[in-house]
Amino acid sequence: MPVYQYKARDERGKIVEDVIYSASKAAATTELARKGFEVVSIDVQSEAVYASGSEYITSISLHELAKFSRYFSVLIKGGLPVLECLEILHGEARSRALKNLILKVKSQVEGGMSLYMAFDEHKKYIPKLFIDLIKVGEMSGQLFESFSRITNYLEKTIEFRRKLRDALTYPAFLLFFIFVLVTYVVTLLIPRFEEIYKALEGELPIPTQILLSFGQFSRDNFWLILGAVFLVIILYLEFVATKYGKRFMDGVKLNLPMVSPLIIQYNITNFVKSTSLMFFSGYTFLNSMREASNTVDNVELSDDLNHICERIENGQSIYEAFKKGKYIPTFTISMLRVGEKSNNLYEMLENIVYFNEQELDYATNTFLRMMGPFIIVILALVVGSILFAAYLPVLSMARLIRV
Repeated sequence: MPVYQYKARDERGKIVEDVIYSASKAAATTELARKGFEVVSIDVQSEAVYASGSEYITSISLHELAKFSRYFSVLIKGGLPVLECLEILHGEARSRALKNLILKVKSQVEGGMSLYMAFDEHKKYIPKLFIDLIKVGEMSGQLFESFSRITNYLEKTIEFRRKLRDALTYPAFLLFFIFVLVTYVVTLLIPRFEEIYKALEGELPIPTQILLSFGQFSRDNFWLILGAVFLVIILYLEFVATKYGKRFMDGVKLNLPMVSPLIIQYNITNFVKSTSLMFFSGYTFLNSMREASNTVDNVELSDDLNHICERIENGQSIYEAFKKGKYIPTFTISMLRVGEKSNNLYEMLENIVYFNEQELDYATNTFLRMMGPFIIVILALVVGSILFAAYLPVLSMARLIRV
């Protein structure tokens, strides 16, 4: 469908420049007049097909989608028609990608397409859950409920990612600080002591000799070492990009003493949340689990959840299937058992989501409390060892100085 670039004057006389999707120039002019615009100029911009449109829609962040769904739910609750909601949200959107998506969806809805189908045309750019819940809302006449659930899901996901990022930022900063400090001491500070050591004309202690040798090697081969570091990083990124490498590293993450509980809790929380929303949108419990397990980023965890799905499909009870899983928290298994017995899985999933969110908060705080002192101890040991080796000759100066 052609895209028209237009310049028009609104009801207040203000000049507006934007684009509109329409079958023809005449249809575009008529549509603008219906909206109260007086067309000054209009020309075809380019030709695009709704389903692709990658030149218009690049990427839409979860923050933008959460804001869009939150505003949409408020407008729908206020009784506004869908087209009017999209018109308002197009004006509110700050991201060009989101603006283009809303404009495309609006044009398709005006052409008689359902809201669900219009969003489905652009499923490459938005989560599947988003589309499925809109479909449920349209079919049940509860779009407000669907968009409220979408907003809640997206905001929780954003919050989880923020907590995980915050949990890893502090240790990463301390490790970087250790690296910078050691580099400074070895390459800049130690050479200043070297002349003093030579003036002592005695045999230096072994720790000091090792430190000097390491410092000399670092200065002589600085660019070689820097290149090796970059090479290791590139090789690592290439390795984890492969199927085997991704699986291997995900397995390593699940066996790290302090990190693994946080990774497991984060992924299981998202899995249960996705399963709950899929279940609400009309999927069977098994299909909800299958869809949700494919959204889990960790390959080992995803495989474990898929094995659970296979056991349920082969006739095992939900409780027994989950009980054989490697990484599922025991309390989650117990709550699923209660939900299965009471035939009230959906309500129980909601309770599990709430409980797991609390557990994720606890796991994050525990990780921070443990990592801080741990890295500070490492920092103290590294810096203390370097300073000890650097000042050891000074401490034994009386033996080294010749009168």
